[in-house]
Amino acid sequence: MKALFAGSFDPIHLGHMDIIERAHQIFDELHILIAESDQKKPLLPLSIREQLITESVSHLKNIKVTITRGLVVEYAQKENIQCLIRGLRIISDFEYEQSMDWHNHILAPHIETLCLMTRPNLRFVSSRGLKELLAHGKNIDPWVPSPVSNYLKKNRPLFNF
Repeated sequence: MKALFAGSFDPIHLGHMDIIERAHQIFDELHILIAESDQKKPLLPLSIREQLITESVSHLKNIKVTITRGLVVEYAQKENIQCLIRGLRIISDFEYEQSMDWHNHILAPHIETLCLMTRPNLRFVSSRGLKELLAHGKNIDPWVPSPVSNYLKKNRPLFNF
């Protein structure tokens, strides 16, 4: 069975990696979909996010990393994916994901959504929070995979932090 885990992954962090590694154990094939959002100001270009995710999951088999500019559920339909994976951290995530599931079910009733609870030690890790720490010159190494850490250190002057 195929599953899909979508997000902006800007940058991918250990909370994402936890969900990816756990979903990978459940499904035969896992697609990681980088969804472009006009509502967010990205730190990293899409192609760099794709590269960093690919490097971060290189130890896992049957993973496909892709970029989309459309609806996640439409990508899932096109790729014959049966399940959308979502991570739940805090109570507001539940409300948001419940709404998304309702919309997705209207568009594709045959696609299920499976929510995985984030591990307690990663509950408050977010890309938004990590970008804020970076903007203030703080080290985010404890919360990101080594490819992300290495990339940010190497390219620090490009980000004005």
